[in-house]
Amino acid sequence: MFTLEQFGETSSAASHTVVLLHAFPLDRSMWHNTARGLIAKLPGVRIILPNTYGAEGLAASESWTMQRFAEYLQDALRSIGIMRCVLGGCSMGGYQALAFAARFSDSVAGLILSNTKSTADSPEAARDRIAFADELGTRGSIVAVERVLPKALVGQSVYEEAERRSLLEAMILRQDPHSLAEALLAMEARHDTTAVLRSLKVPVLAIAGGADAIIDASELVHVSAAARNSTLHIMPGAGHLAPFDQPEPWATIVAEFIAGCGK
Repeated sequence: MFTLEQFGETSSAASHTVVLLHAFPLDRSMWHNTARGLIAKLPGVRIILPNTYGAEGLAASESWTMQRFAEYLQDALRSIGIMRCVLGGCSMGGYQALAFAARFSDSVAGLILSNTKSTADSPEAARDRIAFADELGTRGSIVAVERVLPKALVGQSVYEEAERRSLLEAMILRQDPHSLAEALLAMEARHDTTAVLRSLKVPVLAIAGGADAIIDASELVHVSAAARNSTLHIMPGAGHLAPFDQPEPWATIVAEFIAGCGK
């Protein structure tokens, strides 16, 4: 069963089709404000928001991999007549986007990689993901709140940070802890995809948060340097969830990029 949320122009008359993949441990609702911003800047754009396995209507999947998710996404897009899109992802969504581009490069008109990386986990990071997954199994989704939010949030004011914290905490707590654990194991098992970037002929946009405490901006510099046709933006003051932290500036950067991509 395919569960895709759509915004904007949903017919074949769309100027561009943009697919955005969400970060861990969230769901596609993290993109809602950003999607509205993109529609305002790009009239006629079609935006599609998938979920990861186990999130909000999409069935859980045991021992899934980035490659399996790419195959699911290709089938889901084909089911609604989408043959080619501008594909973007934040954090885990970036790993999924790179896996999709590796398997289905002809279906990608442009690639947006935000707060993510093409390198594999270090041994230490891999061990930490496994320990995180084990802890989710014993204590539930609150573990993700405790582990992720302190590093993910960057606020320009006490009020703004408190408001975002409340929204993100609610989003995390509605996720199934077993599905979150499976996502962690999929991220731990992924391979280095830098070679994918070198092989792509389409435009690549790399966006880093200048205050990202989870994935350093140097990883996006690496992404941009590896791609043949790339643009790099480092957003001052943005944290690990730049599209959520700063939806308007993020949408401005991305709208300009999308306008230069083919359909």
